[in-house]
This record gives sequence, structure tokens and C-alpha cells, in this order.
Amino acid sequence: FILIIYARKPSKCTDEKAMRWGMKYHITKFQGPYIDSLEVAMLRAKCPNAKNCLTADCLRRKRLLLGDFRNQCLHKDKLDNLLE
Repeated sequence: FILIIYARKPSKCTDEKAMRWGMKYHITKFQGPYIDSLEVAMLRAKCPNAKNCLTADCLRRKRLLLGDFRNQCLHKDKLDNLLE
């Protein structure tokens, strides 16, 4: 597993083992491919149109605030309310 720790910045997390290790040492902010995978899985689970979109497109649309590419999403409310 890989966990790169930056002072006061999210730690780069590549798998569940890295995240659990970080949590054990009270690291609460993570980023990286594993976190991206969790985020897009949660997003796609709530989106009724998920089967028609690529995973990478969902993640990219979630990261954008404005623009034509984000507007292609049929369920933009799901992009903003991930934890509801």
C-alpha cells in the first residue's frame, strides 16, 4: 500500500489498507485513486443514468463546477448531494 503524507494536506491513498493505516494515526483527509473510486461508486449507486455514463466521466463532472461537459449530466443534483 502507498500512503503519502503531506503536512495539512490530504494524504494520497491508493487502497483500503493505506486508508485504515492513516485513520489509525488520526489522519482524516485523503485523496488519490482509492478515494476517487469510492466517490464515483457512491455517485453511480445513486444515479439512475449511471449505466449510460463512463466512470471517468462521472468523476470529471463531479469535479467541475460549471461548463458544457458538466451540463451533459442528466442528474446534476446527484453530483452535488453525494452524501445524502
